[in-house]
Amino acid sequence: MEDIDAIAALRDPVRRRLYEYVVAQGREVGRNEAAEAAGVARTLAAHHLDG
Repeated sequence: MEDIDAIAALRDPVRRRLYEYVVAQGREVGRNEAAEAAGVARTLAAHHLDG
């Protein structure tokens, strides 16, 4: 993925919330934890985290 593509991916507010949460933890974060922190369903979090 090109750098610009990676930055553009964060344009999505859910993906950005997930990214910011995961980075701030400084440790591995599971899908359930990330989903809860972002206020979204686990399946949606998994979609963004796996993408």
